[in-house]
Amino acid sequence: MANTDRIEDTEFDAIVSGTGFVESVVAGALARSGLKVLHLDENVNYGGDWTTLNLTEFKEFVAKNGELTRFDTLDEAANGELEAHKRGWNVDLTTKGVTAAGTFVETLINSNVGRYLEFKNVERAAVWQSNGFTDLPAGRNAVFKSKDLAPMEKRRLMQFMKYVEDGVPEEWKGRPFAAFATDHAKLNPKLASLVMFAILQMDDAAAPLTAEEAFEKIKVVAASTGRYGPTSMIYPHYGISELPQAMCRVCAIYRGVYILRRGVKRVTASLDSGVTSVECAAGQTFACKHFITSTATPLSGGLSGQAERAVAEARSVLFAKRSLLNHPSLNAGTNASRDPEDGDIGTTFATIPPSSLAPGLPSRTVSVFELTSATMASPEGVFTVHFTQPQGTVAELKRVVDAFVAADGAFRGKGGEPEPERSAIAVAYFTLPSLCHAPIDLRNAAGAALPPAGVPRLWRCPPPSGRSDVDPALATAKSLFAAIMEQEVALRQLDSDGAPPLSTYPPPGVALSGQIAESLAESDLTPPPPPPPPR
Repeated sequence: MANTDRIEDTEFDAIVSGTGFVESVVAGALARSGLKVLHLDENVNYGGDWTTLNLTEFKEFVAKNGELTRFDTLDEAANGELEAHKRGWNVDLTTKGVTAAGTFVETLINSNVGRYLEFKNVERAAVWQSNGFTDLPAGRNAVFKSKDLAPMEKRRLMQFMKYVEDGVPEEWKGRPFAAFATDHAKLNPKLASLVMFAILQMDDAAAPLTAEEAFEKIKVVAASTGRYGPTSMIYPHYGISELPQAMCRVCAIYRGVYILRRGVKRVTASLDSGVTSVECAAGQTFACKHFITSTATPLSGGLSGQAERAVAEARSVLFAKRSLLNHPSLNAGTNASRDPEDGDIGTTFATIPPSSLAPGLPSRTVSVFELTSATMASPEGVFTVHFTQPQGTVAELKRVVDAFVAADGAFRGKGGEPEPERSAIAVAYFTLPSLCHAPIDLRNAAGAALPPAGVPRLWRCPPPSGRSDVDPALATAKSLFAAIMEQEVALRQLDSDGAPPLSTYPPPGVALSGQIAESLAESDLTPPPPPPPPR
C-alpha cells in the first residue's frame, strides 16, 4: 500500500475514489481482469460508509454528520465505563448480514477471499408482532416446536413452503406476491407478516415483488438456514468494514495501488471523449480512462452537495448492558424463558414491519441487528443494537427506538418486580450516506464545469441501500463492473483499429456481465497476501 507524498506511476486505466463495498469489489475485479487501478480514499480508515470505528472515532463521526445527529447519554455512570473500554469497540456505520447460501458467500468461496475473513452465526431471527418478537422458525422441526404459532398456523406455513418447492402456479406468474400470500396461500396476517417481513424483508414503500421473485428469495433463505447456523445469516467478526477490506486485498495482490488520507480534488473530462485525468488533493495528477466514485460525492456542474445527497439509511446505534431484543418482557413465546443474564444470548436479527408499533409507525420496515462481544463488536458484557430504516428520517427512527427504550425502563425481573436499572446506556442517531464526502471539481480542459450525468466513463457507486444483507450491493458491483469492461473493450478496439467515435459504444453484442465471477473465481491468491491494511 502506497503512502508516500508522490508516486512514480502516473498513468492508470481506472482510478477509484472511496473504499466502500461496491467501489472495493469493482476495484478488485478490474485489477484481476488486468487493468491498472489506483484506489484513493480521503479517510484514514477503509470502508467509507461501510467502515467500522472505535468508540472515540464513532462519537467524532456522529458529531460531524448533520443537525439532526445526536449522541444521547441515557446512563451517565455506565457511559463512563464505556469510555474506559473505548478501544474494545468496533461500531459499524452500516450493518449488513451475509446470506449463507447467497451470491457473496459463493464469491468468497470461489475466489479464496474468504480466507481473510471470520464470521459469527446470527443465532436468532425474529419479527415484531403486536406486543413482542416472534421467532422465524429454522426448518420443519422448528415450525412444529414453535410456541409462537398455533397448530393451524403451523400447518398453513408448511403448506406454503410446499407451494414454494413446487413453483409459482401459472395463473400467478407476474402477479404481486403479497396477493398470492393472502388470496391463494391463505396466510393470515401473522403468517403473512412472518413471510413478507422476516423472510423477504419487504418494504411497503418499495416496488412490490412478483411471486416468482419472492419464491426465488425464499428458496435462497431456506437453503441458507442451517448451512452454518440456526438462521440464514452470518455476520463478520470485527465489523462490516472487513468485507471491503478483503476486496481491497484482491486489488492490491493484482498490483492495485492504494493511498489513504488522499482524496480527489479535480477530474478533467469532456462530453465527447470522457474522463482523461484526475488530480488528487496533494496536487499530483494522474491520467486515466475510468473514474469511479460514490453517488454521495458532490460533483461540480450538478446539484450542491447537500441537495444531491439523498438519504439512503436512517441509522441508530444503541449501547446496552443487557440484551434488548431477547429480554423476556419483549418475547411472549419461544424466548419467554430466556434470561438475558444467562450469558448465552447470541447475535440476533429482527425486523419491525410498517405500522407494527402504532398506526404509521414505522412507515417503512426497520431492521435491527443486536451484536455481542462474540462478534468483537463490543467489550464483554455489552450489547450493540443497530436500527436501520431505508430512506427514513432520524425523527421517525427516534420514535421507534424510544418505544424500545421505554419498554426497557419498564422491564420486570424474574419475580415480576421492576428491574433496578435500565439496560440502555447511550444511543446515537445519524443518516447515510454521511456528510464526510469532500466535493470534487469536474471540469473540461478549458476549465468549464461539466454536468456529471453527461460524462462518459464517469461511474457512480450507490451508498448502503437500507437492505439488511450484502447481496444487493454485490449485484450492483457486478453490473457496474460489466459496464466498465464493455467500455474498456470498446476503447481498446478504438486504439487498435481506428474505430468509430466513443459515443457509439458500447457496441452491440458486447456482453461481459458474467466476467466478474470469472475475475474473482479464478483468483489464485498465492503467494501469501500482504499483511492486513491498517484500520
